[in-house]
Amino acid sequence: MLMRKFFTLLLGWWVACSVIAQPLPNRYKSEIFTNAQLVTTNNVVFSTNIPHVTTTNLFGIQFANEERYGNVTSPAGQIVTLRMDIYQPNPVIDTLTKRPVIIFCFGGGFVTGSRTETSMIQLCQAFARRGFVTATIDYRLGMNITDEQLSKRAVYRGVQDGRSAVRFFRNNASTYRVDPNQIFIAGHSAGAFIALHNIYMDKESERPASTFTYMTTRPDLGTLDAIGDNKLDINGNPISGKANAAMGFAGALGRQDPPFSQTVPGFMEGPNDAPGVYFHSSDDDVIPYNNGEPFSNFNWFPGFNLPIVHGSNDLRARAIVLNAPYRFWGYTNRGHGVHFDGSNLYSDIAPRGSDFFYDFRLKPVDVTLSGPSVVCSNELTQTYTLSTNANFYYDWQVVGGTINTTNYQYKHSISITWSPSATVRSVTCTPYSRWLARALTSVSKTITINQIPNIGTPIGNQLYQISDGSPTINLTGAFTDPEGGSMSYTATASPTGIVNPSVSGSTLTLTIIGAGVTTITVEATDNAGCKRSQSFTVTVNRPPVVVSPVANQTIRYADPPFVINDISSIFSDPDGDNLTYSISASPTGVVNITQSGNQVTFTAQDINTTTITITANDGRGGTVSNSFTITVQKGTQTLTFAPISTKFVDESPVTLNAVSNRGLPVTFSVISGVASISGNTVVFNQAGTITVRASQAGNYYFEPAPNVEQTFQVIKRNQVINFEPVADKIITESGFELNVSASSGLPVTLEVVSGNVTLNGKKVIFGGIGFVTIRALQAGNNVYHPAEPVERTFYVAPENLQLTLMPNPFSGNGFNAILQGKYLGSVQIIVFDNVGKIISNVTFEKRTYFVDNFVQVPQIAPDTYYCKVITLEKTFIEKVVKQ
Repeated sequence: MLMRKFFTLLLGWWVACSVIAQPLPNRYKSEIFTNAQLVTTNNVVFSTNIPHVTTTNLFGIQFANEERYGNVTSPAGQIVTLRMDIYQPNPVIDTLTKRPVIIFCFGGGFVTGSRTETSMIQLCQAFARRGFVTATIDYRLGMNITDEQLSKRAVYRGVQDGRSAVRFFRNNASTYRVDPNQIFIAGHSAGAFIALHNIYMDKESERPASTFTYMTTRPDLGTLDAIGDNKLDINGNPISGKANAAMGFAGALGRQDPPFSQTVPGFMEGPNDAPGVYFHSSDDDVIPYNNGEPFSNFNWFPGFNLPIVHGSNDLRARAIVLNAPYRFWGYTNRGHGVHFDGSNLYSDIAPRGSDFFYDFRLKPVDVTLSGPSVVCSNELTQTYTLSTNANFYYDWQVVGGTINTTNYQYKHSISITWSPSATVRSVTCTPYSRWLARALTSVSKTITINQIPNIGTPIGNQLYQISDGSPTINLTGAFTDPEGGSMSYTATASPTGIVNPSVSGSTLTLTIIGAGVTTITVEATDNAGCKRSQSFTVTVNRPPVVVSPVANQTIRYADPPFVINDISSIFSDPDGDNLTYSISASPTGVVNITQSGNQVTFTAQDINTTTITITANDGRGGTVSNSFTITVQKGTQTLTFAPISTKFVDESPVTLNAVSNRGLPVTFSVISGVASISGNTVVFNQAGTITVRASQAGNYYFEPAPNVEQTFQVIKRNQVINFEPVADKIITESGFELNVSASSGLPVTLEVVSGNVTLNGKKVIFGGIGFVTIRALQAGNNVYHPAEPVERTFYVAPENLQLTLMPNPFSGNGFNAILQGKYLGSVQIIVFDNVGKIISNVTFEKRTYFVDNFVQVPQIAPDTYYCKVITLEKTFIEKVVKQ
């Protein structure tokens, strides 16, 4: 009752998938059920309508001459089918759905025996108590013991029936909750022949020749799986009757037909054979322990003739040669009943047989357990993993920790959080196969918690220049180990590509490979593998660069300064940093430096050369300088020399006006001309061209000024003669004074150009009538040019008025009327003919004492005409003739 309750509880736990692990029963290795917990199902039909040879029953022994072959019939003539009795743990208790099956075949030399034979029942029960599903089956009896070839047909029929039983379980696996890939066959004596031939004689080509149509009267027994039911699955696929393993008690294998060897067991091939276990006692007198003819105790029987077979010891030897999977249990004193003492099974049979199936087919896959035995104090949650997940169930046992994984019984990897306060910590796992076979040994680990290193002196953030190469940091003191052990170090960078960290001993080397900011994580690992890390930033700065260097400069004193309008245009920062600037000069005092924003002005102070250094600073330790020289030369100067206008001789001296643009004193000199310099005045006393030079010789700060020359003219003044006009004179007016003078005040010289006069100084004395021309002259001097001569002409008329007509006579259209003498007012000239008709009437205003006018007359006939002259003084007539 207690056992039943235990299994009921176990089933409930299994179905509910509780998180509390506990070991399962050691199935197959021990009896986990009682006979009372087994269920027997009798008379289960597994094969119908089986053709069978006609046999002769002699003292209960079925002999067959193999001449007739038909259906298996009972003595009463009924059609007989093949049945089995099935033994299994009660399905209510045993919920495993993939159970292995052992099919047991009774012994009896193929001529007698029954599935209900006591040892078969005890075998079924013994293995069922260990967790197997078992069955004891019928197979066809009847063998010809007088012909070694015909006797093979009996064995072959038994093999066919055994395969039919295997197919039954494969096709009904879900009904009986068995694994179709874990179906085993076993048997004693003849049943062992069936079992062993099942796994070794597994090809159509291996059939004995006698199982085909033999000697014309023996029909073909069909292929290995030709007889019985369950040939096809529900999908129409063939079902194989070959078992997955075999167990033989006092069994043997026949020899394979020539050309195969006739000295060794047949059908065995090598490592790919299904495994077999052989139980045999060397004192067996029925089936040879080594090799020989079966039933040696019947050799006396007349005509007894069976083929040579190889017993278990030969099978063992052959398996060794072929490296075929096997196990052998040899005995010396059990006779033919190697498994059964007549009343009971030997106590070692079930354990050894079950161990065989466990070892070759059912045991879980060997595993190793990976995961840390030493757990760091900061990583108390760890994963422990078996080397394979090929098993089905896992009995995890944890002491001093908590399993975090759900349904971990079915997982080969679990997460455990270890308790830091526990005094004992361990993890143990026992795996179970899909058939709930427990591993022989568990895998386990004892857990120790190790304190992680402490952070000592934090590593400060670092700033490097890209040109710094491979700076180092001493890690000594950066970490301490609570256990006092030594530590190793590793370092990583994120992002990469800026520095390449490497550690040698306690020295961290940062090899600079690019610019930027990266985080360096240094990890200290103690002797137990526990780690602690600290991080710091490394900034690799690219210094500013000079992109537009300033060329050497030359400026002159007092000239406009040299100006850098934008100092930032000289530099560029690859990292985009804001730059500040500083300026220095060496030597100082040569230029005066002033800065307004980014504009820098260099004003000359002294005559010298100085080196100017402009340094750009990115604020992160990166600097770059641009140096250039400024040479201050003497300043230039220019003179402004006012032009000198033309001067008259009498304007001397003249003040010269010349200045230097630098305010320096100017000196003058006469280059050409008659003049002299006195200070800033030029003195001259005669006409001519004078060139004066202005000079400035320079000083410490200024070069000499280019000379400037001014040329001017010194000229004489012009003068004019003021000679009043002389009116016509009457001869009686002789001795009058001329009114004449020079504008210069110089004396005027008079001369008679024409006329009958003489001069006495300015007094004119007439010598006769007529026109008189007098010229006034002034010859000039060093100041004045000669005056332009001035002439005055006047007429000296007779005292009385006189008229002269010319020509007379005239022939043209007129004549000249010449009037001489003093008259008053105007002169009227009238021309008239003899009868007094006026031909012409002309009036002349008074102009001079001498009038010579042309009197025009119209076309008139030649004749004598009269010209009448009328003045205020007198009137007179002159005759004129027209030719």
